[in-house]
Amino acid sequence: MGFWQILLTEESAKYTTFITPFGRYYFRRLPFGIASAPEHFQNRMSEVINSLEGVVCHMDDVLVWGRTQEEHDTRLHVVLKRLQEASISLNVEKCELSKQEVIFLGNVISANGISPDPSKTEAVKKMSEPTNVSELRSFLGTVNQLGKFIPQLAERDKPLRDLLSKKNHWVWGIDQAQAFQDLKDSLASPPLLAMYDPNRDSKVSADASSYGLGSFLLQKWGSDWRPVAYISRSLTPTEQRYAQIEKEALALTWACERFRNFLIGKHFQMETDHKPLLSL
Repeated sequence: MGFWQILLTEESAKYTTFITPFGRYYFRRLPFGIASAPEHFQNRMSEVINSLEGVVCHMDDVLVWGRTQEEHDTRLHVVLKRLQEASISLNVEKCELSKQEVIFLGNVISANGISPDPSKTEAVKKMSEPTNVSELRSFLGTVNQLGKFIPQLAERDKPLRDLLSKKNHWVWGIDQAQAFQDLKDSLASPPLLAMYDPNRDSKVSADASSYGLGSFLLQKWGSDWRPVAYISRSLTPTEQRYAQIEKEALALTWACERFRNFLIGKHFQMETDHKPLLSL
């Protein structure tokens, strides 16, 4: 009921008029279904709490964290006071306080790192083999939402993506069945991603195949490099005709662009298995 906490001006309210057998009515508060409603609600929430430290807000989900219990409690009281001053009420039944592990935006976040929401991965594991393009799109869409936990996704789902082309007939063969099962198995035990730390050494590792690009961001924890996120994409028909050294260079360039929010303003390493790139 977050939207309903935002009052509409009289001028805006008239644009929500709807007709019933008993006459015309309009909403006095922000209703669901208006295209600009989510953006407006997010903007209002950002105005209220985005300036606070240790807080992140996405729509009606607010996450407050701290290094210690005292820091957490202090920040939480500041957030609650700010929400109260803005006349924003919370649903007590949905509030979770002083947790060592929380589910936020489809991710399980804890001190150990980030993993996918078990309900999301369980939904993928229960999916049966698609019998048409529509069902295949639904499966690939769900998998793509968890793409940061799947290394080399663009390479592994290529046999399935080929079936989406209008130039190809629907033929569910051995390659498609193997790719389908491989993706389900990869989500049965997904890797635990490290929490990004701007103060740690970072490394971008990228690789290119004949049909796709793959990369992952690593950070040094002690003597080990832990993955922070995996990314991948397929090559366009034009890019598939590149020379291999151009594909490898493209992989590194594209990876740095995708990870730019983590990399801009700091020194980092780039890793490639293509030796000719080193001399360039």
